[in-house]
Amino acid sequence: MSKKSYAQHLRESLADLPVKKKCCVHAIKDAHALFDGTVSSAERAEQIALYEKRIKCSACMSHFIRTLFAICGSVTDPAKRNHMEFAVDTEEEAEAIAALLATVGFAPAR
Repeated sequence: MSKKSYAQHLRESLADLPVKKKCCVHAIKDAHALFDGTVSSAERAEQIALYEKRIKCSACMSHFIRTLFAICGSVTDPAKRNHMEFAVDTEEEAEAIAALLATVGFAPAR
C-alpha cells in the first residue's frame, strides 16, 4: 500500500468541503469543464482570464480556484517548505492562473 502525498491529502480534503450556494456549484462545474478535453489550451487560458468577471459571490472564486488546484495543482508539505504550483500546457494558461491568483492575494512567482 502506497503512502499518500501531502498534495493527495489536500485534494481529498478540498473535495470534501461543503458547497452551499448554487452559484458556487456552477463555479466548480466551470473549472471542471475547462479540463474535460473539449476546450483547447488557448480557449482555456481565455476562459480563466475572464472568470473574475463571471463570479456571482465571494465564495465562487474560492471554489473555482480550489477546483483548478484539484485538477492541475500540487503543493509541498508546509512542514518542509512552502511551494504550490499548477501544471498547465501553455504559458498563456500559466499567466491566466497567476493573474487569477493575484486577484485573491497570492503573489505567484516564476
